[in-house]
Amino acid sequence: MARSLVTRRSSRLSLIAEEPRICGAAILTIALGIGANTAIFSIVYAVLLKPLPYVEPEKIYSVEVVIPERRSQFASLPVTIQVYQEWRKANTAFAAMSALTPWECVLTGQGEPERLGGARVSANFFSFLGVPMARGRGFSADEEQVGKERVVVIRDSLWRRRYAADPALIGRSIDVDGESHVVVGIAPPAMLMPTGALLHPMVVFAPRIDVWKPIATTKSQLQNESWDHGLLVRLRPGENPEHGRQ
Repeated sequence: MARSLVTRRSSRLSLIAEEPRICGAAILTIALGIGANTAIFSIVYAVLLKPLPYVEPEKIYSVEVVIPERRSQFASLPVTIQVYQEWRKANTAFAAMSALTPWECVLTGQGEPERLGGARVSANFFSFLGVPMARGRGFSADEEQVGKERVVVIRDSLWRRRYAADPALIGRSIDVDGESHVVVGIAPPAMLMPTGALLHPMVVFAPRIDVWKPIATTKSQLQNESWDHGLLVRLRPGENPEHGRQ
């Protein structure tokens, strides 16, 4: 398996076809609310994760979707926000799941404007990984609501470089994309997440992630089919990828 958070799609699919046990992946047919499709579960655990304080990283899987009717166009797809929300409500073999999607923003105030790589994530993202904040907290469930999502977690290095490691920054507002956002937490220095196209070729993150914001889905977004979210899942004790959704 590649020394990265997630193997690239071409490597992953070929490994599944040749020997599933090599990369810890499995293929199964499940109902996603969009017809009978194939989901590819690929283990996220890799050597790179071993020294990090993640809780049971060997149980974290990423999910891709294969729609037979679209196979000629797309070998696989990431998930839509609708699929994620339906899975989250359903009784599945997963103990937990977390979604993430790329986000780039401009930070202004207290220095020159700065474009940052970021990610919008489900509120449980940090607790899902088992990553404690260096300071402050992660996101709360109500911050996934439109109008309450103007909160951010920033990377430790950004906090030190731009804000001189000021502990009073927690609870203060900073300007992100021209709007006031409250800093609720500082991510630890060892925080690691997929960058570039590691999670999926259609979900491309910046080379470095410095800021996180909750996913708050609008009505218009729910009316559109956008395959632009990565999905991470943890299996329930005693479950395996072959069981899928029952």
